[in-house]
Amino acid sequence: MPVRLFRGNDGFMMPENTTGKKSWMQDAATRVPGSSLIADIQFILGGPAACVIDVGCQHGDTSLDYLKVFPNSRLFGFEAEASNFARTQATLAPYGDRVHLYCKAVTDRTGAVALHVNSHDGTHSLFEIGEQRYWAGPAAELETRLVSGICLDDVFSDDGGGLIDLLHMDIQGGELRALRGAERLLRARRIRLVYIEVCFYPLYKGQPLFWELGQFLSEHGFRFYSLYDRYYHVSNPRVLSWSDALFICDELAQVGNRANSAG
Repeated sequence: MPVRLFRGNDGFMMPENTTGKKSWMQDAATRVPGSSLIADIQFILGGPAACVIDVGCQHGDTSLDYLKVFPNSRLFGFEAEASNFARTQATLAPYGDRVHLYCKAVTDRTGAVALHVNSHDGTHSLFEIGEQRYWAGPAAELETRLVSGICLDDVFSDDGGGLIDLLHMDIQGGELRALRGAERLLRARRIRLVYIEVCFYPLYKGQPLFWELGQFLSEHGFRFYSLYDRYYHVSNPRVLSWSDALFICDELAQVGNRANSAG
């Protein structure tokens, strides 16, 4: 399935002025959660993201969007497939030391893992292609290749313990494994927002679906916020095949006790 970049009416890009001086903090009474990812991120955080992890960069286009819209941010990008990684490097080269790139498959352990390389370079996965009737278009496996895998807990074990404002994952069914490899970061409350691709039908064999991802994140102190970039199947628009989902940490999801507010 094609990786969905932030285009057109996906609601990603902010107004041209991204300095933070424009009215990105929309009035809470009129802002519609789920209509603009970036507006939601900045509203929830109370300002721009300073540290972003992008897992599954593909060609680097989404990472590039983040660097543009959060002009003072640092970005850590991961891409498992070598030719995709080379394109990511070229795309992000102008951003110098704001960017740290890894040609690694992010998963639940560090070591060699099998990557299924497919005919569409946005569909490479640690899982085999599954039931294609829910896909947007056909794809076929070309080869299985051993690549270097890593878990985020190992990458960020000695980085000083700073906050990660946004963890973005789009790795074709591998999101739950990658989250398990970030369990220490999640339990330490170092990650504030998790934005991940979620599927409602199995596009890959054995891949976890939305409900399993939501349960894992709930058990680790995160709450579901909204869906973005929903894909309803072209042959039956009643079928929601996949989407992207934003989860926020408990500390940002607190509400006051109104039990005694009526006096």
